[in-house]
Amino acid sequence: MLLATGCTVSGTGGPLYPESKDCAARLRFEGRTYHGVRLVRMPRTDGALGTGIIPECDGKTVADRVRVSRVDGIPVADALMVNGYVWVTGRRDRLPDSLREANEKVPCAGTARFTGTWLGADAEEDGNDVLHPPYNARFRAREGTGLPLVRWTTVEIQARVTSDTSPVPSRDFVHQALGEDHPVTVVAHCEGERFEVDEIALAR
Repeated sequence: MLLATGCTVSGTGGPLYPESKDCAARLRFEGRTYHGVRLVRMPRTDGALGTGIIPECDGKTVADRVRVSRVDGIPVADALMVNGYVWVTGRRDRLPDSLREANEKVPCAGTARFTGTWLGADAEEDGNDVLHPPYNARFRAREGTGLPLVRWTTVEIQARVTSDTSPVPSRDFVHQALGEDHPVTVVAHCEGERFEVDEIALAR
């Protein structure tokens, strides 16, 4: 069972705004069209650029106007930042070369201690919403050590929750911790390049 939370962005090339069979969300700025994507490593911004337009499906009517910012170190012709998310030009299923690193998996290189969001878990549950380890959990880390958080504002990692995790997340804990409302603190070690959760708690 996959438990997940978050916005409508889903995977590389996924839309920031809901899409239908007839049209996909897009952003227009200075004659270019951009598509929202989800990235493993979120770049930093580098100053406001102006106002972009989110068109309706017909491409003629304005659905929304948004403030557009530059992505640090990335040409405007490749990508923009809007409300903390990246929009890119070109194909929806392919990132510009300048952003490829932003979607590379974050390998475990030592003990990681971080605060962030528990995004979801790929786990079997028993019908009572109880998750039974071992299972993989996805986190978006925003601060801490042992992760590349100097260059990137946030990074997403996958970490294994086991019967040795302290404490093993209970049903009530999972319901509180999943999502943006209750950040968690996590300590994880390496099993090869994989993260394995040693400790997890609600952030204070």
